Amino acid sequence: MTIVPEMTELSRPYWEGARDHKLMLQFCTDCDACWHPPMPCCPQCHSMRYEWRAVSGRGVVYSYIDVHHSVHPSTDSWVPYRVCLVDLDEGPRIVSSWRHDIDDSGVVPDARVKGVFDEIAPGVVLPRFTPEDRT
Repeated sequence: MTIVPEMTELSRPYWEGARDHKLMLQFCTDCDACWHPPMPCCPQCHSMRYEWRAVSGRGVVYSYIDVHHSVHPSTDSWVPYRVCLVDLDEGPRIVSSWRHDIDDSGVVPDARVKGVFDEIAPGVVLPRFTPEDRT
């Protein structure tokens, strides 16, 4: 059993982009603010006008925590795993998991990272992060 994120009408472009290996974020068409997680209006000017754009997926680690106990049977094989806060180059801070199949010893605040995409169930792809200098 795998926990999969719920796709809503609001979040659909984000999850469809991930499936295509693109990190999609909302941008306000009035003030050009960018945000995550998906919301129905701009958090800066409260405009209801926005568009989805692909972003680089690159940024810096703000913080992280190592999880040493499984919170669900579907994560048993991941333990221990790392959850990180990444400040994207485009502005927003995103919560994600670190790619659990690589060495994470270089993950420290201010480390440069890039987004990668892992299929966790048929058709369900999660954006995750890895050091910028690795594949």
